[in-house]
Amino acid sequence: MVRQIAKFTDAVKLLHSGATVTVWNLEREHQLFNFQMNEGKLTDAQKASYEFIADLRQIADRFNLDLKLPEDVSDSDFEAISFLKGLMQGIEYNSDYLTITLAKSETNVEAIENLAPVMAFRTEHETYEPKPTLFGHQVNTGPVTFTINQAEISDYEATLAAFKAAQIGDAVPFKLIPRGAARLELAARNG
Repeated sequence: MVRQIAKFTDAVKLLHSGATVTVWNLEREHQLFNFQMNEGKLTDAQKASYEFIADLRQIADRFNLDLKLPEDVSDSDFEAISFLKGLMQGIEYNSDYLTITLAKSETNVEAIENLAPVMAFRTEHETYEPKPTLFGHQVNTGPVTFTINQAEISDYEATLAAFKAAQIGDAVPFKLIPRGAARLELAARNG
């Protein structure tokens, strides 16, 4: 279990940091002795391994996963770890354009036909798709948001004319030209 391994690696890191250790006799409830760990630096390989375990614990905690460390960690596992860690911090994307498709409905006609040529854009999804796979298990990320703080509608007049001419239920493509980076991140948790 990743959480138990992380407790152990945290203790090892603490020992190597020069911490004072107190040993107790729990049955008699008294202190036996103290010692200070002054020798032995962690190797770069140990530091990297412990950081890897800390990342896994953070992912397990955030996505409520019961992770078991496999004997072999695949390249796709490393990619999933990197993606999930990035998603927790927010991932910035730079793109020349983004195409979205809007379905014309009775409820969005007025709002879409009156869109400004430059706007902020945000979508929220119940989970990131396709779901990342970590150690053979698909991870439900929970709600994610994709935000562009400022985007220009390409071919503004023609796009709105196409939307206006569309029938209710028709899908109309909108090409957006971002003015800055877009951001993909976990939606804020309630509570």
